[in-house]
Amino acid sequence: MLLNKKCVYLGVSLFSAMILGVMSSQTVKADTISSPTTSAPAASSTTSATPTTTSAPTSSTTSTTTTISTGTAAPATTSTVTPTTSSSTATTVTSAKTGSPATSAPVSTASVPVTSGTTTGSSAVTTPATSSTAPVTTGTSTTSSTTASTPATSGTTTTSSTVTTPATSSTAPVTTGTSTTSSTTAPASTGSTPATSGTTTTTPASSTSTSATSGTTTATTTTTGTTTSPYAIPSNVTNDTVITFTDPNLESAVKFALNIPYTSNLTVGDVRSYTGQYLLVSMDYYELAHPNGPTSTSIPGSYISDEDSTPIESLNGMQYLTLLPAKSTVGVQVLLASDTNANPDLTPLNGIPLASLDLAGNFSDSTAKEIDVSQVSKLDLSVAGTLDFEGSTDTNGINQAQLNELAPTINQFANNGQGLDLIEFDNSSISDFSPLKGTETGKNVMIDAVSNTVTDPTPVYAVDGQPISFTAPKLLDPSGIDLAPQYTYSGSTTSADLKNGNLTSVGGDDFTLNNADPTAKTLSYGNYGYHNGFTKGSMIQENLGNTYFENATTVNQPLIWQAAPTVTVNYVDSTGAPIMVNGAPLTKTISGTTIGSAFDLTTDSDVSGYKLTSPATLLKGAYTQDPQTITLAYSSVPKTSTDSDTTKPIVKPAPNPKHPATSNNHEKVAIHDLTNDPDLTDINVHGTTIINGKPFYLLDDGEFIEANDYDAVASTKTGILITHDVALNLVDDKGQPTSEKLASSTKWKYNKIVAINGQAYYQLARDGYLAVDSATTFTPSVDQSKIHLSVKTAVYNSQGKKLTLTLAAGSNWRTDGYITVNGIKMYRVATNEYVPE
Repeated sequence: MLLNKKCVYLGVSLFSAMILGVMSSQTVKADTISSPTTSAPAASSTTSATPTTTSAPTSSTTSTTTTISTGTAAPATTSTVTPTTSSSTATTVTSAKTGSPATSAPVSTASVPVTSGTTTGSSAVTTPATSSTAPVTTGTSTTSSTTASTPATSGTTTTSSTVTTPATSSTAPVTTGTSTTSSTTAPASTGSTPATSGTTTTTPASSTSTSATSGTTTATTTTTGTTTSPYAIPSNVTNDTVITFTDPNLESAVKFALNIPYTSNLTVGDVRSYTGQYLLVSMDYYELAHPNGPTSTSIPGSYISDEDSTPIESLNGMQYLTLLPAKSTVGVQVLLASDTNANPDLTPLNGIPLASLDLAGNFSDSTAKEIDVSQVSKLDLSVAGTLDFEGSTDTNGINQAQLNELAPTINQFANNGQGLDLIEFDNSSISDFSPLKGTETGKNVMIDAVSNTVTDPTPVYAVDGQPISFTAPKLLDPSGIDLAPQYTYSGSTTSADLKNGNLTSVGGDDFTLNNADPTAKTLSYGNYGYHNGFTKGSMIQENLGNTYFENATTVNQPLIWQAAPTVTVNYVDSTGAPIMVNGAPLTKTISGTTIGSAFDLTTDSDVSGYKLTSPATLLKGAYTQDPQTITLAYSSVPKTSTDSDTTKPIVKPAPNPKHPATSNNHEKVAIHDLTNDPDLTDINVHGTTIINGKPFYLLDDGEFIEANDYDAVASTKTGILITHDVALNLVDDKGQPTSEKLASSTKWKYNKIVAINGQAYYQLARDGYLAVDSATTFTPSVDQSKIHLSVKTAVYNSQGKKLTLTLAAGSNWRTDGYITVNGIKMYRVATNEYVPE
């Protein structure tokens, strides 16, 4: 759990020293191990292991003949058992000797005792998650179990029992006559089947409910189909059973922890006979002691980082540590591989009472095998004191989405009552630690995230030779307080300025950086400690309730250099379309000298054949660090008879007494008919007239508007829009605000798009318009479509701005439609939350 190759973090070193102290006090296992597994001393008894097939033929029914003599000597019993189906199946058992108990090989993994005699009874048995004892007797007496017993009587009485499969081992002693013999231990998740005197049948498989009778009664066995774990320990293991690990390096580390010679086999007995209270399986400690393999005795140094450990391809084999004595806890430190052959499954650790878990590997790089953090909630952390998640590289540790998923388990761990609970995130990428607020109620908790890197894709623009100003994204501690204002260092400066304090805070999350490296492609900043060792003031340290939190974060953003500050001018017509010159859109970029200096675009605003309709205030301003873009709108100037272009006749509105009409002031006016003039009828002008010496247009709704005030319709297409994340007032046809206000992020129908004073507007009502740049057109889906996210996906708002929220890979979402931002289709998954196609 060392943090880098330059120095060892003090808290981790102390914890490691504590572990070494515990290891030094462990008792070495005895050379001679007395097996706790003993067969029952039944006369002429024969023991056989008979596995039961869980996928047997459907609805098979088999007769089983059993002969048992009661008394002190139990002759061998011969039984024939046919595999039972995984569905509910009835099995009839007929005893050849009335009054003798009948046995049937169940597919249960629990122990079910059987008695003979005249006793009648029934019981529901729940087998515990730990070991259990289920006695079996013959004759007239019944021994009692320490946890559960299920009697079956002879004669015409029927008894039944319901058995729940144990998660670990169970013990089934066998008795003859009125005495109980020594027990047989069958570990792991399959258990052992009870046996009558004579033949003992051990049957692994799924959990069952079994009813058994003897004499003339019938026995019914009901099975429920289960999937056997590939890591399940066989039910018939003994102390001499050799444990084989998929990964030989992990096997060597376990042998090292148990003081087993590397040339010897590791057996079940080695695990069961361990006498220490703490067993540390650490690849770091193993490799420190054996840098060149198990035969080496030299020690290369005093440290090794988890990410430099030999990667483990699989944890398979660790499940046998569930056989350790109940008093023993286990510390685990491994680096899981992420290559194509790797198996990052944590299931072999299930059921092990973990004193510490130091897990390194790939958590968040989707291009390789990843560790699924949802597995952590299944581990036993009730007595753990350390929980460490470390990325194997600087960028593949725990990310924000995974912390959100892990938080309930971590908070529960922090409150497990231990003297000190240490939580570490190494090589993480977390911007919000507030999901860990529940840790502060723990007894004594330390959260350590001193190698945390946040990547923000928002580019920062810079001008050669000038200071860089930027705003850092928020970094929230477990209590929700923003820590970004405490950043003091940037690594993107010239070598002479690489020192703590080279970053200047200008308030809040805003900073200025001087002497930036002009060759840097990334703006890197944050806390000094991440790059240069942990010195005073190099990290953030704070007490939050009972939680001590320390953090060192680095933020990386793309850095884009410019030779000078610039303003780019785009020229558009009244419909918002670019003004074309020689087949290309008219645009111009003007460069300044320094950030903050003034610009004046007056001389750049003249366009032949067009009149500027945008406010003149747009023409003047100051250069900024970010490049600016200004759009100037124009209306076309009507051609006169002196214009060189005479290919089209000039339409001059004139009174037409044939079409009298009434003006807005109820004056009688003569209308010039435009039936044969598509240039005006296409923009909904149906006639022209002169009122008080000024030309007016007659619109399709019967209203008159002065020609100089009228702007053409940009589009007659109807549609739906979604407003941006601020409330806005509508304007009238003169561009003046009205009392009507639209709420943020709401959907509205529009009738057309028009141009008012050179700017494009959606028409929502007869005299209600909304600026096009205040909303985004929305295309609804027909059936609330479902979308699947194959990778972790960022979320954006309706303006294409990236939010801090991300959605997990593999998740599914409903969408009611999409918008298009910068040519990219974005599906709406919540109010003002969109994901790109």
